[in-house]
Amino acid sequence: MSRKRLPPGPKTNVPLGHLRGFKKDMLGFLKQAVATHGDVIYFTIGPIKIALVNQPEQIKEILSVQHQKFVKGRPLEMAKALIGEGILTSEGSFHKKQARVIQPAFHRKRMESYIPAILDYTDRMMSHWEEGKAVDVREDMTTMTSLVAAKIMFQADIESDSKAIVGALDTATDLFGRIAVPYA
Repeated sequence: MSRKRLPPGPKTNVPLGHLRGFKKDMLGFLKQAVATHGDVIYFTIGPIKIALVNQPEQIKEILSVQHQKFVKGRPLEMAKALIGEGILTSEGSFHKKQARVIQPAFHRKRMESYIPAILDYTDRMMSHWEEGKAVDVREDMTTMTSLVAAKIMFQADIESDSKAIVGALDTATDLFGRIAVPYA
């Protein structure tokens, strides 16, 4: 990457870049960087160079219109060992082929058919919520998303196994995070 072509972003002379601020408050760091430098920013965490795009229109442009001009980067390349070469980690013609295979699942009529399962599992989740009681929303949403995905994609009811599945997803997510940002 040429320095002349990099987007603006927070600067540092510290060897590990913005690791400390990023690790201390990831969302706060990113919000401050965007507020200060705009919707496309560049920063480093150790040897990892990060470009953040913060506008839906620009993200769509990158992911669907000009995707062939971008690479997903070393973290996703490394993640292949954990999750295999799928739609998330693949690039080029292999990614295009996989995208075509899953595209029918996102057709409008098909999406509408998912609504009953989504509403059912949302109602089930919220029926356990009580006013004034603390709720682990991340865990509940991960559970609900897993239940909905299993029902929609495989017509499977995995509710009895949901705790184990959420635990496995947490482990995989943690490992992916360590691959993506190993210093954090």
